Amino acid sequence: MIRAPLLLAALLLASGTARAAHPQATADLAAWALGTYGAEHRFEVRLDGAPVGQHVVRFQREDGGLMVEAVLAVDVRWLGVTVYRYRHSSRALWRAGRLARLDIDIDDDGERSRIEARATAADLAIKGPVGAGRGPAWLRPTNHWNPAILHDAHILNTITGAVEPVAIAASGTETVAVKGGDVHAVRHVYAGGFAAESWYDAAGRWTRLRLVDDDGHVIDYLCLTCPTD
Repeated sequence: MIRAPLLLAALLLASGTARAAHPQATADLAAWALGTYGAEHRFEVRLDGAPVGQHVVRFQREDGGLMVEAVLAVDVRWLGVTVYRYRHSSRALWRAGRLARLDIDIDDDGERSRIEARATAADLAIKGPVGAGRGPAWLRPTNHWNPAILHDAHILNTITGAVEPVAIAASGTETVAVKGGDVHAVRHVYAGGFAAESWYDAAGRWTRLRLVDDDGHVIDYLCLTCPTD
């Protein structure tokens, strides 16, 4: 049976050393996100080619910044019976390009956990399943919607709350299937404590995610709201 650390480890990570000189990493984050995605960005989650759920990211201006809400809902069924259920919901408030507040609730087939992060004057205070800790002020959560992650060297794992290293390398432009057609997007390969692949189009829009677990199961995201070429 696929468990959350295998199914979702590459999906639900938050990222670190952002220094990119583009709107996604600056105070223009809200304008860029709303201009690129609108109010909502959605994916169908597939396991070995079969739909098992959805990942939805919502954007709105709130409390003097940008509020990003992400909900991942997965139900794996066998012969019409749900054999595994996973829910991951987060609310992240951004101000001036920096994470101000993060709240995550996880229900892993009935096992619940929570992660919290709060900005201080000097850093980011984090509480999670692995305990309390602190991260750099620039540490930020993501559901991959912000391409500034591609310039990062550390992650805050939003399943455990631990800060971990990551290396991300581009590997060329490919044709990616989305709902209603295709789009050209650059593939990026993650390496570190997990392995994954993500794609972004010319606007920096997240268009696909793919990973293979230790048992060879393929988890793939089909974009439902991406414009086609």
